[in-house]
Amino acid sequence: MSQSAGIVRPKHNIAHDLFQRRLSDSFLKTEALKHLKTRDRPRIGHFVEFTVPQYSMDEFKARFRMERSTFQKLCDVLAPLMGDKYTRQTHIPFDKQILTYVFYAATQCPLIRVADVFSI
Repeated sequence: MSQSAGIVRPKHNIAHDLFQRRLSDSFLKTEALKHLKTRDRPRIGHFVEFTVPQYSMDEFKARFRMERSTFQKLCDVLAPLMGDKYTRQTHIPFDKQILTYVFYAATQCPLIRVADVFSI
């Protein structure tokens, strides 16, 4: 993966290469289609860890529709209910789970965009 300006991009797109060569082998084309469907999407690296903490109080409120202190209170209330649950095989920190939901609820943007922003 290559990184520029915090965006992670695949270095090489094998599926694209296979189609460009116009391979006649249907198996290879099928494999290429599988790869296209599951390839890594460009994502914003470490958004929660590095970008969000740099937001001013006004920026945080504009992006998440609540003050940072309200978000912290929400985490304090939900933490005992959630425990230390895992999402799939990768552990997503509790505050990142809650911030992801709050972002989605505040912006109503497509879930694929939320996943890209939060690198999940």
